[in-house]
Amino acid sequence: MTNQDNKFGTHCKRSHVLSQVGEEQLIFEDTQSAINFFYTKDAQAVFNECCTELVWQLQTDHNGNKTKLKFTMAFGTKGTPGIAVADDWAGLFNSRKDKLLDENNWGSGYNSELSRTDHLF
Repeated sequence: MTNQDNKFGTHCKRSHVLSQVGEEQLIFEDTQSAINFFYTKDAQAVFNECCTELVWQLQTDHNGNKTKLKFTMAFGTKGTPGIAVADDWAGLFNSRKDKLLDENNWGSGYNSELSRTDHLF
């Protein structure tokens, strides 16, 4: 579950579409199976703990199969006066993601990420 720090609104809204790489493509039954394919449990915890708003959605490929995953995320602030950017939710997301990437513990499936501006919320 995401954090609830939205008293001052949300910021840094980003959307991405994850696509499988290779000829053989898994067709996902549901959103959670796609999330589990693309991200490790530790990575999922980073999303759930650091994001204030987070929406996931299956996307179809050119054949109409549900092989892609789209998400939109945004971050609130803890609201602490003078808080360092690195200590607020977006900064913590980035540092925790970088740590898991360094440990080869972020993605559990191959994907290519395309930044999108058509957000899910």
